[in-house]
Amino acid sequence: MPTSRRRTPRNRSAKQRRRAHRLRQSEQRSTGQRHLVATLRPGESLEHLLTDDDRRCMELATDAEARGDAWAAWHHHVSGLLVEESLTHHRLLELARLEDEAPAWMSSRWAVDQSLRWMLLTKDPRCDQLVRTVMAGLHFDQVESLLDDPVGLVEYGTLLAASDWVYQQLAAYEAGGLRDFLDARADPGLLERLDHIDEWERAAVAAYELVDVQGDVLRTLRLGDDETVELLNLGATTDIGPGATVIGRVVPVSVWPFAMFESRPLPVDEVTARDVADRMRDDDDDLGWFRALAAAHDSGRLPAGSTWGHGTLWSTDIVPMEQWAKSEENHHVLEEGGEEAGRVTELKAAGLSGRVANDVCVAELGLVVAKVTGDAGAIAPHVTAVMMDPRVFEALKQHSTLDGSGPFWRILAAATPSPVRDRCVRLAELSEERAA
Repeated sequence: MPTSRRRTPRNRSAKQRRRAHRLRQSEQRSTGQRHLVATLRPGESLEHLLTDDDRRCMELATDAEARGDAWAAWHHHVSGLLVEESLTHHRLLELARLEDEAPAWMSSRWAVDQSLRWMLLTKDPRCDQLVRTVMAGLHFDQVESLLDDPVGLVEYGTLLAASDWVYQQLAAYEAGGLRDFLDARADPGLLERLDHIDEWERAAVAAYELVDVQGDVLRTLRLGDDETVELLNLGATTDIGPGATVIGRVVPVSVWPFAMFESRPLPVDEVTARDVADRMRDDDDDLGWFRALAAAHDSGRLPAGSTWGHGTLWSTDIVPMEQWAKSEENHHVLEEGGEEAGRVTELKAAGLSGRVANDVCVAELGLVVAKVTGDAGAIAPHVTAVMMDPRVFEALKQHSTLDGSGPFWRILAAATPSPVRDRCVRLAELSEERAA
């Protein structure tokens, strides 16, 4: 039977029909119909490019986010001017496509991100104060060269506020931005989606060694007390590997293993990590970790700029490739010689977009790893990242449930969080049905 034609069930529920309609809309918008995109220098202001309509779209998107309506927020966001390098519209679209399947911890990450943007949009005076603090502590060598360049200095500060991990941690947690956002701006529709958010805001930064990955669990060693801490594996070891030392904020969640990093943790050298652990154990306040980073910067172990550029989607701790963030349709897997991988070409010929074809290949690579090694912990975060997209799940049902793949989908299921775990189980069942 041909597998390139999508078959539509006759008796779909109203919810399924709404989801299909929204997916069609998002596919249309992601295939080149949106062209109001700005390319800016790092930290350059948008003000000279924004129209009154753009500002109105921004206000409507912000209101929708505060209500917890990701679909409306995404729609309003992409109706205005987009910044090419921004992840916001990608994050919103992922959350919108998941609808009720979105895990509560993902919504909590969304709320933290909203609190940071809310502080900037309302011109909260704490923002300028924190930017100056982080500049002085972690970026002084770069800032010193910009003291006679007012435009360059402002752009550097804007970039810092938009993407520096240390600034964002201080603003959301130590300065109370998250608590204020939840109290003053968030509506019940958002608040009811959040996962242990009151405990998130009380969690402290600590230093960890990333030990290894076992199934869907990332095992870490907390350096302050040598306690083993098991966390939801969302890909924190990607690009740095087990054995690396990081600082991060571990927060409770309602799914196994009931704890996770609230955002991708910051990689640091072991000396700095142990200094963070010592200061957080001995200090009476919560800023020992920042002073440890400032000391690492002064000693040359933490260069200016190494604390920014760690942004991810809300569902993952894997930093997207630059090409991924810029394009939906031109993203594809390349073989060693620079040619498009044959499987991608095959899937595109079957009617899939370049982006979905690429993501199907990532999931199929997970099957190969599961088959060869009997374990998928290392690649599971990549599989999770692509399979959060319902379009990829639908494509996998058609193209990747061949005879004999059932056991390997179950290995992937054991290594991934829901809703991806549930989707892997369904793919295993389909494969087993077709093999029967």
